[in-house]
Amino acid sequence: MARDAFCDAAPAPRRYAARAHSTSAADWSGRLALLSPLSAFARALEAAAGSDAGRHAAFLATAADYRATLRTFFEPRILAQRCARQRSATAARRGSTSTPTTAFPPFRLPSIPARPSGRRS
Repeated sequence: MARDAFCDAAPAPRRYAARAHSTSAADWSGRLALLSPLSAFARALEAAAGSDAGRHAAFLATAADYRATLRTFFEPRILAQRCARQRSATAARRGSTSTPTTAFPPFRLPSIPARPSGRRS
């Protein structure tokens, strides 16, 4: 658990720099796509399919939040099992630390409103 926190924190500056560079490149790509009708059409299809960069970034953020939720869900249970094993093998057998699968936190996809279509009425 502490190792996970370290592994999340150690590359954070590089991750933020890469995210800023990616956002900047996506902005320029969006501007340059307007020069090519084919590129503009491809970007419109990506947006309609829900596979554009903004929705992908939202999905990655939601997945990271879910991973953190799972970590906070499992960490106390893992530590309780470790402490129970250290006390004695019989104490670990008496106290059940198992959790039903219905108690796991569910993963929810990010709710991003659909973009308005480019049609004019």
